[in-house]
Amino acid sequence: MDKPLRLTDAGLLSAPLPACPGFSMDERPIAALWQVAAFKGCGDSLTAKLAGLNDGNTPAPGGSLASKDFCLLWAGPDQWWLTSEAVSQEALAERFAALIDPEEATMLDLSHARCCLRLTGERRFDILNKSCFVDFLHFRPGDVIMTQVEQLAVTLLAVDEDTTDLYVTTSFAQALVDYFDHGCAEYR
Repeated sequence: MDKPLRLTDAGLLSAPLPACPGFSMDERPIAALWQVAAFKGCGDSLTAKLAGLNDGNTPAPGGSLASKDFCLLWAGPDQWWLTSEAVSQEALAERFAALIDPEEATMLDLSHARCCLRLTGERRFDILNKSCFVDFLHFRPGDVIMTQVEQLAVTLLAVDEDTTDLYVTTSFAQALVDYFDHGCAEYR
């Protein structure tokens, strides 16, 4: 794959994406997104192997670690997401498959199953909180929250103080775009 597919470029999401004063949305391309999950009793071993990639660190529960090429997100007990905008599915799989003992863990390719909507602006939490019941007061850069927005399962990543990435299944992305468009209406 030469370039990550953006749903908006392919006409699979309505464009332009919602925006209003204090809020904008863009689609972040995903070149690769792999879920790595340890089998029962193998979590410590997998954690140690993944830590070798990040100066001896793995994300704490509810956290993430970013490197130059990829981001490692905590995705549940003994589970992580490996995501990259630049490294292809195949290259990321090869890089991490060498670490993964098939007797200890499994890797699942979610690259085409998820899309990432980047939310920016001070109103993003106002709009999210219309149907997402999360206290964003202590949501700091690097934090990860798995929750629901408009009854859809999403993963939220605090990129920085003004930016949040929202991962959602590709098939429900348009429903979330519509939700945010409706949520922006009162601020236009």
